[in-house]
Amino acid sequence: MATRSPEAENEKFGVDAALNKKGFAEFLAKHPDAAIFDVADEGELEKRFEAFEKSTKLAEELKVLYRDQIEKEMDIKLDQKDLASVDVYIEELAIRDQGELERLFNRLYYFKKLPEEIEGLEKELTDLTKNGDADTLSALEGTLEGDVDKFKAAKGYLGGIGQIKLYYHTVARYLTKTLSDKDYEGVKDLDVKKEAASHLKGKYKDELAKVGAREVENNLRRQLADIDITLGTISTIERRKTSATETFDNLRMKIFGEIGEITDLKKAIERKAKEELEGLLAKTDVKSLERAAQRHKKLSEVKDNTETGVDPLKDLKPNDYKDKVETKLREKISDDVLERVNKAKLGSDALRNLEKSLEDMLNRTEVGTKKGAEARSFIIDRLDEVAINLGLKNDAESHAKRLIVNRIIIKLQKVK
Repeated sequence: MATRSPEAENEKFGVDAALNKKGFAEFLAKHPDAAIFDVADEGELEKRFEAFEKSTKLAEELKVLYRDQIEKEMDIKLDQKDLASVDVYIEELAIRDQGELERLFNRLYYFKKLPEEIEGLEKELTDLTKNGDADTLSALEGTLEGDVDKFKAAKGYLGGIGQIKLYYHTVARYLTKTLSDKDYEGVKDLDVKKEAASHLKGKYKDELAKVGAREVENNLRRQLADIDITLGTISTIERRKTSATETFDNLRMKIFGEIGEITDLKKAIERKAKEELEGLLAKTDVKSLERAAQRHKKLSEVKDNTETGVDPLKDLKPNDYKDKVETKLREKISDDVLERVNKAKLGSDALRNLEKSLEDMLNRTEVGTKKGAEARSFIIDRLDEVAINLGLKNDAESHAKRLIVNRIIIKLQKVK
């Protein structure tokens, strides 16, 4: 039971010590019966003090857990002010429903404990299977069982006299069949015995010579018993590991699912996501706009994969924001290309010089959330817009540059 430690169990509850504990008097004052609560009721006072201590410890641990999970899933950093709502939520739970507080406290206790248990079980499995996993051991077990059966079949026929007997019966069977056309009844399953004896003498020649057939067979039976014990142990540990893993996953789902119940924490996450995206959109450089597109894409996917039940973009219209980013990114890159083209000089090496000026743009494999061929197509579209713009002008220099830009487009389109 993840309640009080043995040391705490042995400590005698003291009313004065409890009321001197920072925050406890305020905690008592928040109970619905605060105006009439009898401080002389030490039994109830002790229960509430235990709930107070558990809620304080629980809130601190959950804040760290939730902060790290939000950062991992969404790359959103929450500060102590953002996480203060966890304190409020857990405190209200401690006042409203001590039973549910106890359940959540225990869930967190086992959630922290189970990974160590699972790791220990995995180590046991590793040690047990260092000479072969369960499938390998099962295959070996089948082979050894087959050899034990062969020892049964070849019993009495493995030694020198046994071999003479097999030879005698083989000849006798041949003669009986040849001379009288009758089945030989001298030895039942003669071929089986011959095959078994041949197999065992070939496989265990040295062992048979040293210790004899009975001891070799007994060794095989001992190996089978050991394998049977090992396979049973592996099966038991695997069941325990599966059960512990399922319990851990279930606890994880319930613990992180609590985030969705803390309204102010959800609002803090949504607010931080909105502030970050709007801040990036307000900037005019390509790097920030690409970051805006990438962050928007990542945060848009969170709601389908999160363990927290929180949609960080709840207050944003996803398509509107995406369109705004795409428009600004398109305009910015087009303006950037046009600026470089306008600065380019005609004459010797005009094509090579413009390609060098646009090199970083032409070699891009990513633009915002676009990658590979899609990113290249985006750059080609921007070059095409510039070419069209140049074609609308009436001067020869613009028309010459349009031809050069079109050549760059043709070459870029051939890139695989």
